[in-house]
Amino acid sequence: MKKRIVKIAASAMSVCTIAAAMPNAIVAQAAGYFRPENSMKYQELVDHERNICIVSDGVNQVYDGAGSGDYRPPSNLDPLKRNQVKDASTWNTKVKIMNNVEKVYDFFERRGHTDFDFSKSGNPMFYVFEYDQPGYASSNNFVKGRGLGSFISMNWIGLGKGNDDTYSMGFDRGVIGHEFTHFILTQKLGWIPKSGKTETEALMEAYCDILGELCEDNPDWMVAGDIFKDNSESNMIYSLRNMRNPKENKNKLYDCAFVNFYDDYYDYMCDIDMLKENNPYQKYMNACYLGTTVIDRAASLMYDRGIPKEELADIWYNSMQYYTGDVENATFHDCRNAVVEAATRYYGSSNNKMISIIEQAFDEVNVTHRTRLSQASAEDSKSMSYYFLRAERSKFPEGEYWNTGDPNTTSTQKIYYDKSTSLPMGPTAFSDFSDSNWENEEPYYQCAGFAKKIQEDYYGTNTFVQSADLSYTPQPGDHLRLNINYKGREWSHSVFVYGVIGNTIYYADCNSDGYNVIHWDNKMTFDASSGRFYLENDTSIYTFAWVERPLKLGDVNADGVIDKNDLDAMNNIINGNAEIENHDVRMRQYAADINGDYKVDNADRKLLEDLYYNRNGARSAYGYVIY
Repeated sequence: MKKRIVKIAASAMSVCTIAAAMPNAIVAQAAGYFRPENSMKYQELVDHERNICIVSDGVNQVYDGAGSGDYRPPSNLDPLKRNQVKDASTWNTKVKIMNNVEKVYDFFERRGHTDFDFSKSGNPMFYVFEYDQPGYASSNNFVKGRGLGSFISMNWIGLGKGNDDTYSMGFDRGVIGHEFTHFILTQKLGWIPKSGKTETEALMEAYCDILGELCEDNPDWMVAGDIFKDNSESNMIYSLRNMRNPKENKNKLYDCAFVNFYDDYYDYMCDIDMLKENNPYQKYMNACYLGTTVIDRAASLMYDRGIPKEELADIWYNSMQYYTGDVENATFHDCRNAVVEAATRYYGSSNNKMISIIEQAFDEVNVTHRTRLSQASAEDSKSMSYYFLRAERSKFPEGEYWNTGDPNTTSTQKIYYDKSTSLPMGPTAFSDFSDSNWENEEPYYQCAGFAKKIQEDYYGTNTFVQSADLSYTPQPGDHLRLNINYKGREWSHSVFVYGVIGNTIYYADCNSDGYNVIHWDNKMTFDASSGRFYLENDTSIYTFAWVERPLKLGDVNADGVIDKNDLDAMNNIINGNAEIENHDVRMRQYAADINGDYKVDNADRKLLEDLYYNRNGARSAYGYVIY
């Protein structure tokens, strides 16, 4: 990768890689390395096996960003002087730093990383130094200093102070791991800070936070928590970023009372253009850091819900190889896909529990992916894929019972009226979004839960529209609810429709016997004129109650079809004439934002026209809304 100097875009209180800071001592060492006649007299501690050098401190010089191609001492830094290195406390600090750098090096070596010559100079040595700026760490793989005629390639990490003179940023192993991860991300994915790439920069910083935290023996999910003297008695109150609870972050180094770190991707993307132009915290950090905590929180949820530290570290490290497409502009959606792919390969596709933990963690921060099942492939088929049905039949065998408490498993034990296995309702809209259950967590269980489980497996979404329109026409993928009347006794039952041939419906169901038994090879006939369903040799009366189908991209009025009414609804949104009272605005926004850029505009309207007129392959390109 071509090396270049970048303008300083990060300030104090940030763990980052984009300030090229360099003490004269290291410049002298670099000169010594490239000019063998000079000695490296300023080095203090060296680990020859790992090529780590903790150096004495000199005058800190930072690129001035003015295009002069040189460095000059910034007025806001008061670097440590070289005559301090013999002080016992300073020496002890360097020993602690060396210990943390070694453990971080070993952490990545355990992941299988072998190329530590990030500067591509032939010299894999890491030079680590301290300076006096509180709450700040930096790293890079090149330097130019006075007396050196050209850029020198070398690996270096600079560490500022904590909130007390006896505390260093190097006391927190996660900070060292953060900076190390920057080297690896640049090496593997080419990620370096770029102006205007706020989301990718936020993703980059999140990887550094996460892998840095996993370098610690016992992750506390607080970035740089160990640099605060106030936390020394395990009272972890302060940090640069609270990864578990971003909005509860406290930092004595900020002179503002509150920083709005984000914990929801939707909210971050709605604000991201504003943050690029008018970052309210520019004095303290780049806008990217405000969104980094969305991914941070997802990783902490994975850990808290049972994925062991070393396994989680392997998954996040390995996920770097599963980015595809425009990697330099990677999004949080790409992150989810890469991490899930890494987890699937790590555990095998049969370990649904661990993969579900990861999927649910991303769900909770609203980092989702668009369903891979297109509208065309779902609607044009009269029956589902043989391979999908074979997999579902294998997972939920005929005659077994859906009652283990885990929706992905069954048992051979009969338990009457068991409700232990369930699925949350998920976001469910009704016609025109006039009513919805966005926050409703009432679970589906027994027959409804089983039908919903297969439906979610098929479509890859948990976002649905429920319709009681009596003009119902069955189609594969339906969660169909039936009213049943037998000799004056009434109840209802859910089935999952997997095939429709003529007026014959093929379906799977659970709990037709009160014991949650699973049956696949069911069929009934449907009379569209009366809205009744008939089962062979059954005298019960079955009538249509409602159907749930996934919310389609482009179904702007949530009526289950894409038609002219959706074009009218889209125009009203774009023109600001849409009624919002009694609407779920977020669900409508997702349905209308067809191109996924978190804006509803004329570009989405053009795509909606393509969907409506079935042109330009739109129905094959676009699927369903997913959270």
